[in-house]
Order: sequence, then C-alpha cells, then structure tokens
Amino acid sequence: MFEITVCFLLILCVAAITKYRGINLDKEIFISFLRAVLQVMLLSFIILKLFQLSSFFTFLALTVMGFAGALTANKHGKFLKSSLFPTVVSVYISSFSILLLMLLLHVIENKASVVLPLGGMVIGNSMNSISLAFDRLNSELEHEMHYIETMLGLGFSTKQAFEKIERSCIKSAMIPKINNMKALGLVWIPGLMAGMILGGANPVKAAIYQLIIIAMIVVSSFVSSIIVIQTSKRRIFNKHEQIIC
Repeated sequence: MFEITVCFLLILCVAAITKYRGINLDKEIFISFLRAVLQVMLLSFIILKLFQLSSFFTFLALTVMGFAGALTANKHGKFLKSSLFPTVVSVYISSFSILLLMLLLHVIENKASVVLPLGGMVIGNSMNSISLAFDRLNSELEHEMHYIETMLGLGFSTKQAFEKIERSCIKSAMIPKINNMKALGLVWIPGLMAGMILGGANPVKAAIYQLIIIAMIVVSSFVSSIIVIQTSKRRIFNKHEQIIC
C-alpha cells in the first residue's frame, strides 16, 4: 500500500498544480487515477483466476476488453451519427487477426499468461490509434468540408474527394507508433522489456518479446485506422455520393 500511497500523492500534486495554473484538469486527473487503481487491482484478481482457466475464458476476457476499448474510442467520433459499429469492427479485426496470426505461427505461446497481457497491449494501442484517427477526421471534416463539396461538385467521386483526408487521418494515427519505434531502446526502455528485466528475465529474451509486441502494435494500429476510416466514410456519404454527416 505504501507504493500506491506515494503514487497517489504524486498524482495529487499534478492535479493541484493544474488547478493552480488554471489548466483545470485536476478533477479529470484525480478521477482517472482512482479509476486506474480500481481497474488495475480488479484486473489483477481476474488475471489470477484466468491463468487457472481454459483458453476460452482468455478469449472472452479479450473480447470484453476490446469492446470496452471500442466504447472509449467511439467517444471521439463526433461528426458521425453512429461510430460505434466501425469502431468495434476495427478493434476486433485488427487486434484478433494479429493475435491469431502470431499464435498460428508459434511466435507467441498459447498461454493465458502470454496472450492476455499481449492482447491487452494490442487492443489498447488499436483504441488509441482509432481515437487519433477520429480526432483528425473531426478536424478535417470541420475545416475541409468546402473542399469535399467542391470536389463532388466538379464531378469527382467520393473516393477521390475523401482520399486526401483519409491519408491525413491514417498518418496522424501512425505517427506516435513510428516515433516509438525510432526511439525504442535509445530514448526509452518500453514497459514489457523493463518489466521482464525487473522480473529477472534474460535481457535478450526481453528484447525479442518487446520487438514482437511492437510489430503487433504497429500492424494492428495501421489496420484499425484504415478500417475505421473506411467504414466511417460510408457514414459520411450516401450511395448517391452526397454528404450526410
């Protein structure tokens, strides 16, 4: 409990400073940290039970985590009447396809103690990429609507009118992942590798596992951002190539 108390005090200091400086993130920081503590502690007890159960329950847990991630990312799809479907589809396809591929190729072990944490990382990063893609889509639709209308008015297809925005959204979602790869092992030691080393694992083995998860994250992030933008496009234009959002 001492460790959590120290972390709590540090977060409290940050919240107080944001309040003092007029940034007004104090409540959000404080509540988010309390949620994180409760969620992580609950997760730790659930994981202890899952490690003793079959692969079906691991898959079920990842399914629930994926839906929770989709609900979180869905809040960023402000311009769309309903962004939940494309969000759920993109999270599940991007995350579970790369996990299944790695399991079939025996790159990762089919054990709950491996699949669950790695799957959680992949789902979390897919969620972040979708959120970034949505944020950029919101901005592009707000500032580039006249461009789209002009392109359609000149006889261009929705694909041609939307192509520039699509590239911008995917690029925005992928930049953090690319920067992480560039700085990996040079500017920062990633969490999985650090955790394995602190747990006494061979640093080389830890590095290999970290490269595996980085590759999985990059692929799932790329796939999720493409799927969510493509499926969102169908909610921006109707079949007559008119803007409906």
